[in-house]
Amino acid sequence: MLDLTSSFQDLADLWLEDLELQKLSDGTKENYRDDLRLHVLPQFRHFTLGEITTGRVEWFLRSERAVSYSRAKHSRTMLNLLFGFALRHDAIPRNPVQGTSPLRRPKGEPQALTLDQITAIRDAASRWRTGLDVKGPKPDGQVRDIIEVLLGTALRIGECLALRMCDVEDGPSGMTISVSGTVVLRTGSGAVRQDHPKTEH
Repeated sequence: MLDLTSSFQDLADLWLEDLELQKLSDGTKENYRDDLRLHVLPQFRHFTLGEITTGRVEWFLRSERAVSYSRAKHSRTMLNLLFGFALRHDAIPRNPVQGTSPLRRPKGEPQALTLDQITAIRDAASRWRTGLDVKGPKPDGQVRDIIEVLLGTALRIGECLALRMCDVEDGPSGMTISVSGTVVLRTGSGAVRQDHPKTEH
């Protein structure tokens, strides 16, 4: 039973048990566990739920934002998930993440590769592991071919690696591909093909 005197560690332990019951991908669950263990838990584990105020969360998120926007966003997501769980169990009267400053995504301009950059990439791929002093098997051209597919499709790397012959159609208007999966790394089993891409888009 959780209440305001419970430690944040107690909340995290119960939330992790509940996480295993959620219908989420193994990769998402692993990302949540890593974000909690590496970033959020070290900051709050010694506080009770009643001691974790909006001001304390604000300070933490600002320190995370100083590292990177992505890290602050992930930490904010984790805290919302954890305190949402605590709210559903009547352990706290309000979510201390609410009221913190909004995270401002840094402005960035999309950058297309120049023809010179594309030429340099292709040249590097063709010469990869071809020197006289390179030991081991010679390259079989897969890296070069993967780079060509990436340049031609703008797929994510995992989606490119997950392409199968049945995903490619050579029609009268040219070749089209169906993105129906992605390759993910899973603890204990290595790289596996997941039968759906990262997002439906």
